[in-house]
Amino acid sequence: IPIIEGDRPGRERKPNPAPVLAAMKALGAEGERAVYIGDSEVDYMTAANSGTDFIAVAWGYRDVEFLKSLGAEKIAYTPADIPDMI
Repeated sequence: IPIIEGDRPGRERKPNPAPVLAAMKALGAEGERAVYIGDSEVDYMTAANSGTDFIAVAWGYRDVEFLKSLGAEKIAYTPADIPDMI
């Protein structure tokens, strides 16, 4: 079931968890069974606000050292790394 949630008029932006929680509800998922994948401090905070695990990606907006400084414990260096981290 494809679910697309994101920024739109009238909805608070990340790190507000509303889009993540809406997608999880549509899928019947709970926080402990979901993972948020992102590349920034805003994504890290969105995952925390959503009650999900977080996987940082090394090829995005922020560098690896910065992601580690946030407390990111899982960092994917390629998309192929992600399935083993879930």
